[in-house]
Amino acid sequence: PVLLFPYTAACGAEQRPLDRAVPVDASAPRLFYSHTNKVHEYNAVVNIMRQGGLHLIKQDIPRWSILWSGHPSPDLLRALLPEQRTNHFPGSRHLGRKDLMWRHISRQQRRFGAEYMITPLSFVLPKAAVAWEATRERQPDLLWIWKPWGQSCGRGIRLVGPDVPIEEAQEMHKKRGVAQHYIPNPMLIDGYKYDLRVYVVVLSYDPLKVYLNDEGLVRMATERYSPAADTLDMRTMHLTNYSVNKASPQFVQNQDGRSCPAAGGGRAGDPGAQQRASKWSFAELRAHFERQELDFDATLEAIGDVVIKALIAVEPQLRAEWCTAVGEEDEGWAARGGGSAHRASCFEMYGFDVMIDDRLKPWLLEVNVCPSLSSGSPLDKRIKTQLVADTLTLVGIQP
Repeated sequence: PVLLFPYTAACGAEQRPLDRAVPVDASAPRLFYSHTNKVHEYNAVVNIMRQGGLHLIKQDIPRWSILWSGHPSPDLLRALLPEQRTNHFPGSRHLGRKDLMWRHISRQQRRFGAEYMITPLSFVLPKAAVAWEATRERQPDLLWIWKPWGQSCGRGIRLVGPDVPIEEAQEMHKKRGVAQHYIPNPMLIDGYKYDLRVYVVVLSYDPLKVYLNDEGLVRMATERYSPAADTLDMRTMHLTNYSVNKASPQFVQNQDGRSCPAAGGGRAGDPGAQQRASKWSFAELRAHFERQELDFDATLEAIGDVVIKALIAVEPQLRAEWCTAVGEEDEGWAARGGGSAHRASCFEMYGFDVMIDDRLKPWLLEVNVCPSLSSGSPLDKRIKTQLVADTLTLVGIQP
């Protein structure tokens, strides 16, 4: 048996069937978790830990079952007991850093060709500045999106068209970032560009054990989309990041079916009532697909294929970093009393940002290794609380 983490009543989620659940013996030892101050303390995490019956203790008291922290040090991993779990793998920067992610995927493209065309053509700068400039000269009509390799939330992003001043282009050539082909034909919802935050849980890289959450977030821009060159500076048209659009006067919070403003004069609760919300759930996107007579399940399956290929691309690096961290290459380590870290000691939640084009092809834009679990709206609260509860149940803490 493993510990079940129920959903909190406050999150508004329908509780899972509990017919297989059995109460924990009241005389059983108490279970603990530790939460370091190196990472943000989200209500979704703290509330679910409590809901599962775990009590907070300091990290230096080695009685915790779960450590919620930043990326683990080799010393931490080597000291883990068999029953302990921590929420990051060593080396996951290979997924989260845009430059490293592209290098791993481009290596797979050279091996497998079109099968690995899962992300737009990219150039890692400054190393590939000459190659990027040559491509821009050959195909001057292409649009590009430049991203700093280590930033998130839309910070530092800019769109690059054929008319960018030479001085600005040369300045971008010198900076550490990724120039990515801008998808010119995104699928639109009522004229607005959107992308998907797909939540993925990995329990092991050797063997690879992956779970895709069946709910996620649909994040919309707040200005109607136009590919015209004179719109490239309109961030709330071309970028779908919540952090970019939340300050827009056109941003509408999704109340998760409670009192959301209706679209087209509809009433809250009607099938189209939440069309103007700037965030949707996957369930709402499915309903939109069905109204448009599009195959949502096939699209979701294609997204899963993209996720798996991205994880396979980085799997060798993650395995190697694990072995280095815990000393598996050192045959005498265990004999000298080394710790009990094993392949299930870590787990990790990722936020895959995916865009769907007008042919229903999904494109991987980037991966967040520390996705926000903020509960800024009723929709976010439900989806992220469910995500944490389902993840911790999958981890398999033994009571």
